[in-house]
Amino acid sequence: MKNNVTLADAIQIIGASQPNGATEGSLPELKGKRIRRKTIYFAGASADLGSNANEVILPNTLTATGITNFPTGGMLDKGKYFVCTGIRVLFDTVATTDPKVATWVSNSPACFKNGELKIGQDGQPTLFESSGTDVSNWKASTGNDEDFREVAFVWNPQKACSIKLLTVGAVTASTYKVELRGFEVFAQ
Repeated sequence: MKNNVTLADAIQIIGASQPNGATEGSLPELKGKRIRRKTIYFAGASADLGSNANEVILPNTLTATGITNFPTGGMLDKGKYFVCTGIRVLFDTVATTDPKVATWVSNSPACFKNGELKIGQDGQPTLFESSGTDVSNWKASTGNDEDFREVAFVWNPQKACSIKLLTVGAVTASTYKVELRGFEVFAQ
């Protein structure tokens, strides 16, 4: 039995799943796995990135509405996988440092436009790497799907997940929000 779900496994599970029909709105099921759509998010003050080696997911971060819906400890729970299909990075460049009151737009500050986004897991080679401009629209966020950059990678359970927002030059007073859209795959 495999310990990890590969990207090919996840795509096959999602593509072959059908609603189980038990109740309206029940989760799709295939071979004992449940699948649901999910957007994982992380928000914080850009000024804090430098003191955290540009890492967005910290092991001591607690799940808190408006800050993150990712499990405490920086890794997925046992038996849960996340297949990421889209990413966007939003900012509030009005000198606020509280992400709970931020007004998110896709127009990133120059320090991120010229920077990079790197996503990995448990010391693996980078699962996704991009320029800042590729994952942030230069216009006001519409909330539509075109704001998300299409990607494909899998995060496995019980392994440390990593998102780095690498900036260039002086970091302006701003807050950031990284959103990962995809599918959560888990055992019943």
